[in-house]
Amino acid sequence: MSYSSAWELGKMLAISDGVFNAALMRFRSEVRNFAESLARKQAANMPDAAKVVREIVPGVGQIASKSNGNVVEPARMTGGSQAPVPPRLDAAHMVQKMTTIAQDRVAHLAIAGNSIYDGLYKDGKPNSTDWTIIHNWVYNKMYLLDIPAHYLIPDPTFLPIESLRFFHIDDTWIDCLLDGALSVANHLDRDSDWIRQAIKATLNVYLSTPSDGIVPQIPSCGFILRSEVVKVMPDMKITIEWSNKDAVGHERHEICRYTRMDDQTIMGLFDRPFEELEGITLAQPPHQQNFCLGTNLQINPPTLNVDLKHLFTQNAPDGSWDPRDQEDPPGDTEHRLANWISNLPKESESHKWYNFDPESRMMNVSIMAGAINTFLNKYQPLKPGIYSDSVANACELALQLNNPSYYFFIRPQVQNMQNTVRVRNIFGGDNPIADIPVEDDSQGAKSDDAPDPVPDPSSGVLDPAQGSPQSTIPTMPTGTKSPSQPTRMTTIELPPVVASPQNQLGPLNLSSQFTLSIFPDYKGPPIPFKDSAFDSDDFCPTAHPFLYDLVFSIRKSPKARGSQFLLKEILINIPHEGALTQKPPEEPLLLSDYDGPGARMLSNQRFVIFLNRTSKYITARLIPRSGLDNLFIPINDTRTNEVTFRLAEPYIAPIEKEIGVMVRTNGIVKKRPRAQASIMMYEKYQTTAGDKIVPTQWFVIKKDNLKKDPGD
Repeated sequence: MSYSSAWELGKMLAISDGVFNAALMRFRSEVRNFAESLARKQAANMPDAAKVVREIVPGVGQIASKSNGNVVEPARMTGGSQAPVPPRLDAAHMVQKMTTIAQDRVAHLAIAGNSIYDGLYKDGKPNSTDWTIIHNWVYNKMYLLDIPAHYLIPDPTFLPIESLRFFHIDDTWIDCLLDGALSVANHLDRDSDWIRQAIKATLNVYLSTPSDGIVPQIPSCGFILRSEVVKVMPDMKITIEWSNKDAVGHERHEICRYTRMDDQTIMGLFDRPFEELEGITLAQPPHQQNFCLGTNLQINPPTLNVDLKHLFTQNAPDGSWDPRDQEDPPGDTEHRLANWISNLPKESESHKWYNFDPESRMMNVSIMAGAINTFLNKYQPLKPGIYSDSVANACELALQLNNPSYYFFIRPQVQNMQNTVRVRNIFGGDNPIADIPVEDDSQGAKSDDAPDPVPDPSSGVLDPAQGSPQSTIPTMPTGTKSPSQPTRMTTIELPPVVASPQNQLGPLNLSSQFTLSIFPDYKGPPIPFKDSAFDSDDFCPTAHPFLYDLVFSIRKSPKARGSQFLLKEILINIPHEGALTQKPPEEPLLLSDYDGPGARMLSNQRFVIFLNRTSKYITARLIPRSGLDNLFIPINDTRTNEVTFRLAEPYIAPIEKEIGVMVRTNGIVKKRPRAQASIMMYEKYQTTAGDKIVPTQWFVIKKDNLKKDPGD
C-alpha cells in the first residue's frame, strides 16, 4: 500500500464520516474567520475592544468639562489624507499574520480547563466541542480504528488460518492518512493549508505532553492472532509482560489496544519495541476451568484410573511446580517418587469411588475423600511432615479434581533491557510558520498536501563488508517496468538457464537450499506426504469457469539456516504451449499468449521479480534488491525464509497427455489419470570459484475439474 493510497484513504474516511466532516468544517470556519478578522484589524492599526473601553472614561470626562463651559474657539477641520488600500489576504505578510493567529486560536480552542484536552475531561470542559471530535477521530486512526482490513492485510496469504503474525506500523503511512483526512473542508487555500498545519502542531503538543508522568501511548507495532481458539474462547485472557518495569506511579499500560477483527481474529497493539517484550501469555479464562474425575473412566468393565497431585501444607516449593511429576528429593530414601507411583490407588480401590450404575453415575465422595487423604499422608514422596492433615476436607478434594488451566506462552529469542518511551509526532505540524515566504509575495507557500515519505533504513540490503544498509534501487534488465508496480510480461528471447560442464559445483558440494510448491490461490498450500503421493485436491484445474492466480511458494529448507551461501538469483522456467514443439514434448502449464496483470512479490519485498517469455518457457527471475553491480544476499538469516510470488490470472493450458499419478484419497493411495507439468528451478550462488547454479525439478498436477476419477 503506497503513501498516496493512504492519503486518499484518509480523505475518503473523513468524507464518509458525517460527524467528523461537519465538525472539521465548523472548526476551520471558526479559526479562519477569527484569523482574517484579527489580521485585518492589525493591518489597519485598529484598536482592540479593551483599548476602546479603557478610553471611554477620559472621553466622558472631556464631555463633562465642555458642558461646564470649558470650551475653546472653534477651528476649521482640515481634510485628512486618503486612507490606504487594505492589503490582500493572500499577500505573504498577511498569510504570516493569519498563520500566527490561527496557531494561537487552535491552541486556545484545544484547551480544557487549565491544560490541553486529553479526552478525559479531568481539568474541565473543553473550549471547543468540535475540537474534541477532531482530536478523538485522529487519535482513533493512530490506533488503526475503522481502517479497512484489506489495507492492513493486503493479501490473505499474509494471515493464514491458525497463525500468529507480528508487524510494525509505518508512521509515515499513518501521517499520510491523517494529512488526507485533515485536508477535507479546505475550500480556499491552494498553496499552504495553514489551518491544517496549526491542527497538526496542536496535536503534536498533546502527543508530547505527559499526563501523570506518562506521554500518550501511541502504538508502533503489534500482533494479529487468527485461530479457532479465539472463537471458542472469546474472553481468552491475554497477558503481556515487558522486560523493563516503569517507575512506581508512572506505569504504562502493557498494551495499547485489543481489536477483535472477526470471530476468530484478534489484534493487539504495542507502544514499545519487540526487543523489550518479555513474553505473551494466551490463557484459558478462569471461569472455564472445571472438575475432572480420573484419566480413564469406562462402564464395562468398571474401570477408573486416577493420578493424584502432590499437595503441601508447609515448605511448598518456590514459584510454580508440576503437581503430577515431582522429582525425588535428594538424600531421601524413605519417601521416593517410585514409592508414590507404585502405591497409587489401584482399580480395585478407585472403582469404589464411582457408582458405575448407568442410571446413577454418582461419585462416592466420602469414600474418595478419605482414601485420598490417607494416601497423601502416607506416600507423599517428600520428607515427612510436608503434608500433614489427617482430616479429609472439601479443599483437598477440589484440588485433586481440578482440571489444569491451559495456556500458551510466547517468548522472543532476543531481548533488549533498555527502557524506551516513545513520543509520537505527526509530520508537518512542527513549525507551520517556517514554510511561508515573507518578502516575496509572488511565491506561493509550500504545499503540505503530500508529506515526503521517510525511508526506513532497515529495509535496505546490508553490505556484508560494511555492515550498513545500501541503496534499495534494483538493477533492472532492459525492457522491464518499475518494480514498484506488478511487473507485466515483456517478450525477450532469453534462453533458459541450464547447468553446463563448465559450471559444475565442484568441491563446494552445493545443493538446493529452497523448496518450491505451486498451487491456485483459492486452495492453499498442498499437503506433503512421505510416500511422494499427491493429495486428491492438489491440482490446477484446466476447465475452471474463472481465472485464478497461481502462487509460487518458495521456502528455504531448514538445513539452509546455518549455510554461508550468497544467493544471486532464483530462476523458474514455466513451460507454455511452445514446449510441445521440442522432442520429447513437455506438458505445458500455461498458454503461450499470457498477457495478465503480471507477477508480484507477496511479502518478501527484498526481491524483485521480472517475467520474460522465450519460445518454450515463461521465465520468472527473482533478484535481490540492491544498488550494487554484483548483487547478492546471504541466506543464513531470516531475510530469505520465503521468496513467494503470485502470478496473476494466467490461462492454464489444456491437458495434452494424461499419465498415471499416485494420488491419496481418504488415506488410500491409487494411480489416477492426471497431466503432469515439469517446472525447473535454478538457484544461482556466488562462490570463490565463480557463480554456481543448482537445478531442481518440481511437478505440477493438472486435472479437468469437470471430469471425475474412475470409481468416484
